[in-house]
Amino acid sequence: MGGTHGTLGHGAQASVGWAAAAPGERGVSGFLQRGCASVPTEEPCMSPVQLRPLRPSDVPELVGLCEQLGWPATAPELEERFERLRAVPGQAVFVAEREAGGIVGWMHVQERPALHLPHTAEVAALVVDAAHRGTGCGRALMAEAEGWARARGCQMLMLRSSSHREAAHRFYEALGYERASSSFKFTRTL
Repeated sequence: MGGTHGTLGHGAQASVGWAAAAPGERGVSGFLQRGCASVPTEEPCMSPVQLRPLRPSDVPELVGLCEQLGWPATAPELEERFERLRAVPGQAVFVAEREAGGIVGWMHVQERPALHLPHTAEVAALVVDAAHRGTGCGRALMAEAEGWARARGCQMLMLRSSSHREAAHRFYEALGYERASSSFKFTRTL
């Protein structure tokens, strides 16, 4: 899984510029899209955050974070889902870890082939423990997603964020993502 695994501590700078969309392009319905920006990480960190790929032995630690994300799941359910993800190319799950706090966040990024889009990646999920928000973990995970996507030749990184997550919207906009549109997601249980 590529990326730039490393430490991002207090006062560090992460340059995560991204190729801008052509003039007039604002994104795809229902997604936020990355614009050009250099992202400083000047939030105070409790301790440096280490990023690395998720290991099977880590999965049980994600149960509480999934609850905070709004998608509760048991450890066996997450283990099964992770095994399925590992079998599919173009998927990566990274964790943010602190010495004192263990895993404090995770992010799933995937290539998203589509006929109507340029080579695109999507952040399928991102969550940072409530006690660690505003400390650079989310920024570090998003920078990792951008590096992962860039290494695969993706021209765009997009994500979805529920309409009620206003703090998350401000976070993504501060990173240079643009609100592309408002749309509805339709699902059907099979």
